[in-house]
Amino acid sequence: MSQSSGRRFRLLAVPTLMVAAMLPVLIGLGVWQLQRMDWKTGLIAHIDGRMAAEPVTMPAEIEDAEAWDYRRVSVQGRYLDGSALIVLGRTHQGRAGGHLVAAFERTDGAALGRHVLVNRGWVPEAAAATDAWEWPAGEVTVEGVLRLPAPQGTFQPDNVPEAAQWYWVDLAAMATALAIDTPLLILEAADADPRPPIGGQTRLDIPNNHLQYALTWFGLAAVLVVIFVLYQLRRGREEQ
Repeated sequence: MSQSSGRRFRLLAVPTLMVAAMLPVLIGLGVWQLQRMDWKTGLIAHIDGRMAAEPVTMPAEIEDAEAWDYRRVSVQGRYLDGSALIVLGRTHQGRAGGHLVAAFERTDGAALGRHVLVNRGWVPEAAAATDAWEWPAGEVTVEGVLRLPAPQGTFQPDNVPEAAQWYWVDLAAMATALAIDTPLLILEAADADPRPPIGGQTRLDIPNNHLQYALTWFGLAAVLVVIFVLYQLRRGREEQ
């Protein structure tokens, strides 16, 4: 009886070596995705905490820009009249348009005379011109979220400053175009007014699909084992 069972399942060298090489890789990828999931979950919780905190006064000097990414801050000062630009290719609730980015001169404490770029919010494509919008007069306080601008995307065209065509946030080039100091971050203003420019464009949309990826790798490992066992059983029956 045992001799017959042994003939029905005999380990062949080549398939066994292939499975032995592939199985640890598949399992390892699944474990790695679980580790990535833990890291991403912690990152999202960290950012959520920053955005839920009360705003603090933006310091005059920021040495570590990453430490202030997604921090809620407030600044006091005045908008430089007409000193703004439009970042094109931005949508809001399915509508095409751009973000109105304005130069802001600070008047608060040690930051007196320093400049900030303020993303005032989304404006519709039909009115995507800097001179189409009213500017708050005099000294104002702006609250919002500090953001590190994302680098130029793979499919984003180059900016053309001389033609006032901006497709991604290049702080140095924008500061030059607006004749202000180069900031390290951009302040995305929060504004409850539903009329354009519509502020509060910061959206926490960080995908966390690592559990799905992990299950995929573990599933492939299980399928590999099942196929290997079935193949060996079939070969054993054929030889028998």
